Amino acid sequence: MFRNKRTILLVLILALGQFADVANADYIFGTPTNLGPTVNSSGYDFSPSIRADGQELYFESNRPGGEGTYDIWVSTRASKEDDWGAPTNLGPPINTPNWQNSPNITADGLELYFTDWGLWVVRRATVSDPWGEPENDSLININTSNVNSTPCVSSDGLSLFLFTRNDWDLYVSTRPTRDDLWSEPVNLGPTVNGVNSSWRNRGPTISADGLLLVFTSNRDNGSGGMDLWMTRRSTIDGPWSEPVNLGPTINSDKWDGQPEISADGRSLLFCSDRDGGHGDYDIWQAEVHPVVDLNGDGIVDSADMVIMVDNWGTDNSLCDIGPTPFGDGIVDVQDLIVLAEHLFEEVVDPNAADFIVIEDFDSLAVGTNMHDVDGWEGWYGDAQLGAQVTDAVAYSGTNSLEIVGNRDDLVHNWPQLTTGKWVLSVMQYCPSDKQTTGLVYFSIITEYDGAARTKAWIGELRANFAAGKATYGWNQTIQVDLVYDDWVELRLEVDLDAEEADFYYNNVFLATATQPVPSLVGVGFYPEPSIEAVYFDDFRLEPVE
Repeated sequence: MFRNKRTILLVLILALGQFADVANADYIFGTPTNLGPTVNSSGYDFSPSIRADGQELYFESNRPGGEGTYDIWVSTRASKEDDWGAPTNLGPPINTPNWQNSPNITADGLELYFTDWGLWVVRRATVSDPWGEPENDSLININTSNVNSTPCVSSDGLSLFLFTRNDWDLYVSTRPTRDDLWSEPVNLGPTVNGVNSSWRNRGPTISADGLLLVFTSNRDNGSGGMDLWMTRRSTIDGPWSEPVNLGPTINSDKWDGQPEISADGRSLLFCSDRDGGHGDYDIWQAEVHPVVDLNGDGIVDSADMVIMVDNWGTDNSLCDIGPTPFGDGIVDVQDLIVLAEHLFEEVVDPNAADFIVIEDFDSLAVGTNMHDVDGWEGWYGDAQLGAQVTDAVAYSGTNSLEIVGNRDDLVHNWPQLTTGKWVLSVMQYCPSDKQTTGLVYFSIITEYDGAARTKAWIGELRANFAAGKATYGWNQTIQVDLVYDDWVELRLEVDLDAEEADFYYNNVFLATATQPVPSLVGVGFYPEPSIEAVYFDDFRLEPVE
């Protein structure tokens, strides 16, 4: 009976369709898992590339049994539900005594690109046939004096993303048809690569729809030596957005890079030398899940369908959950199908490993009062203290949260966390032309009940405009210079099992909490009356292994 109702609903909604052009979606990453000793060796296993049907996994390795120091290997499986088989060496003529690395299998499985002091490609007639001889004639415009590496070909076979070791920037080469030569690579520009920066950007991977690019970089505000970052565009020909870090669920304090997005967008593979591996560098995988409980009431039901209908034809990232968890920039039948697959499911326990809170304010209209929005509320339930969404500045996307003195006192709370390690972070922007005195508090809350007017907190990070300093709590000896007119990260690293918490400002350690931290239920944003405007964006709460 429900299936018939869903069909009627689909037909009704299709009649309402309108189109937008912003690619953005709400999703969460699962905890990364190691592919295990069948795939990973005691050495260096790197640069995964998975065929679109999920049945072949290519990667480079220096394990014994190869033709040279580093070779290309492949592991296969009968279906996505099966385990990977033991890897086999591709052998000659692909592997030689030289260093073959960075393999990339095209979506149809008929071309394999790789690096051997320049880019090469091999072809086969069907996925069951052996690979032919390597050639680079079609890559003549790419293999110039630059040393180009880590190729990644789009699903239509007409764009090839790479980086060059000359400047460590990301580039793209194109061709009109698959029978044409690849063009001379074009730099992706300063938004992605930075302006005259010393950053090393490498290892790009493009999503199946061509709208999402994940890559490796050691740029500022990362977690380790190399991190995974992501940039979007609204159309194939559109500009790329400001890259954002994938966060501490994916990125560790070690080297994390060389990503690969599965064709269905539900898995992210990458390489890391983090703890828990089998060798120097291992291949890891994290699942990507759409956020389907749209109203946050703990169950996916008809109320969530109503929200999706209300946003039909828009680019609201809250509802853009299909056909992949990353979305496609338009709320339509693809999103409704995904929602229907999860109907009547209950949300996860907040103390489970995959609980996560992310808010970038981009799915909300400018001027929205944050009171009673997805866990946000004015202090003690006062709607007049709710703070507002603005597009005056933004760290990522288009919107941020504006905090104003004599108007706002905002809290964001969630079900009580009592165990595990967590990272809580938010980006802060302090304009130099808005105020010269006053304090803005970012408070960490361990108990809160707005209706009962009870609360407890363990301290706060303060922006002190009179002193031009950022401090922890009342301890004025622990301080750093306040950053003006730029985004900085406020971060709290919590170990609830040890009841400890460390505070950071702009990646600089400020202090350890001076009292035990038995739980975590929320954060508070409070400006003193003299504050004209301070902005916050990209709020995140994520578990750490």
